Amino acid sequence: MIIKVIGQEATVNSTASAFSNSVAIRIVNANTGTSVLVTRKDTSNTTLATFTIPPLQVEYVRKTATDTFESNGTVGVVAAPIAFN
Repeated sequence: MIIKVIGQEATVNSTASAFSNSVAIRIVNANTGTSVLVTRKDTSNTTLATFTIPPLQVEYVRKTATDTFESNGTVGVVAAPIAFN
């Protein structure tokens, strides 16, 4: 798969991030033995969705530009804004 990265990779932790107001992100769980819970929220801090990323997995997620993502604070989880057609 070819992707176009449009911003800096950053840690996904308990601090919410909109990832450069992109409409899609690539999230990586680099942990070898720990699944992580990721939460998507809107600008009102309302939870829109949650999902679990298993160890050593990559997910591609479409979002509204202002939606934020955070995880349950586990280290080893990073995301980068990507282009989406």
